Amino acid sequence: MSLREALPKIVTGTLPGPKGQEIMDRRAKAVPNGIGTAYKAVIKRGEGAMFEDVDGNIFLDWIGGVGVLNIGYSNPECIEAVKEQADKFFHSMFNITTHEGYVALAEKMNEIVPVKGDQKKTMFVCSGSEADENAVKIARNYTGRPNIIVFTGAFQRDWHYNILCPLREYTEKQCKSRQRDRCIQHIIDMSLNLREWCQYSRISGKAKCQKHIGKKSD
Repeated sequence: MSLREALPKIVTGTLPGPKGQEIMDRRAKAVPNGIGTAYKAVIKRGEGAMFEDVDGNIFLDWIGGVGVLNIGYSNPECIEAVKEQADKFFHSMFNITTHEGYVALAEKMNEIVPVKGDQKKTMFVCSGSEADENAVKIARNYTGRPNIIVFTGAFQRDWHYNILCPLREYTEKQCKSRQRDRCIQHIIDMSLNLREWCQYSRISGKAKCQKHIGKKSD
């Protein structure tokens, strides 16, 4: 049976297994603590929605690379496309040299994306954070409006504007003392994620968190 068709199973009793733990220990010494990990699994290979760790445990992956692997691991068509491209060139910045693949994919996206307008244009970025960042810049430039609406306690991605929006607070007096387009205000208080946000916030502080959630933090 291929890994693609396998069912989840744990063969080590505990997670991570011995081989995985060794790599996790190496990770702790070599990689900053700021880069967390959600699961105690060290992936070895993957097929479809399943992956196997270095100890032979098999998992059903509900995350899919935070959504970027919605076609599954080791998709045969993708593997062939990567191999074909690797024989030509690995990478070239599109703002340095134009490559036809980028243009062809942009044309395809312009045909299928459900947005208004007869003429559409597409750009590609490396992450959701970069996408949010550019969306804010484009919207502010197009509309001429300086302010944006953000959600307190929500995850706005981790880029320049997106870091400032959910965490940085200005009083009314401070806002008036700055240029209007530099003043980012909290518009909507999203209490759903406040408790979790408070645990990690280093700006608002514990006392303020307690005030927001009406209960002492753990």
